[in-house]
Amino acid sequence: LTANEMVFARGHVDGQDLGDFRKTDSSCEPEGVVNAKSILAQTDARSKALAWYFTCLATCHEVVLEVQGLEGSTGDLPSYTGMSPDEVALVAAAQQVGIIFQRRNRLGGGICELEVQHHTGKRVNKYTVLELLQFNSDRKRMSVILQSGGKAWCITKGADSVMEGLVDGGFPESAKADMSKFAKAGLRVLVVAAREIDNDSLQKWILDYQKARGIFDETKEAKIKEVIAEMERDLQFVGLTAVEDRLQDGVPEAIETLKAAGSRLWVLTGD
Repeated sequence: LTANEMVFARGHVDGQDLGDFRKTDSSCEPEGVVNAKSILAQTDARSKALAWYFTCLATCHEVVLEVQGLEGSTGDLPSYTGMSPDEVALVAAAQQVGIIFQRRNRLGGGICELEVQHHTGKRVNKYTVLELLQFNSDRKRMSVILQSGGKAWCITKGADSVMEGLVDGGFPESAKADMSKFAKAGLRVLVVAAREIDNDSLQKWILDYQKARGIFDETKEAKIKEVIAEMERDLQFVGLTAVEDRLQDGVPEAIETLKAAGSRLWVLTGD
């Protein structure tokens, strides 16, 4: 039914829907991009919340850079690829508003460094990814443990069904309303949340995680889950992402024809 071409459609941050990010036939920037850039140009709390939201999108992923043209004379922006088209769409959305994932440097030992250019001029921040807790069908979420400027965070994104129990205090009412609105529009919704980690807790957790991964008996999987759960807790709600998986050409017309003919239609998803 779908073309498997994911496009960032809408985002919810600081209690508000940012607007539509999808391009139209017009040469003008989409409403959502214009609104986001306008907010980011300010210096208030809302601007900081939005910058953090897009920073989370630009760092919590496994996306690969396909082209690195930022330092070249052509001025081309990077293009991205990855196993998850959803992740590519989220990183590309951050790029649209000026928060650009530029480079991934492998440091060895499973650690890498991300370079992210921020919307305020040419400032580039470096984030060290200490651990990446991968998505799977059971967890329905992924996390990165980041360090930058003497601070550390756990950034998590995932399905609302699992994230609500991990977010301190649950979801704001405004987020619940937009979540329902996005879902009814046929968009794929993810929740983004994060928390800052003090250095002592971080070092203890890394040691516990390494020990759990070094277990060689039947308790290994349960112990890893236990240690991960210790990290992915008491998260602070950051925002929602809503991605469109575009229907293939002719699908709406085919469905309309089947319904007009009196056929009963069932749709089975891959979820």
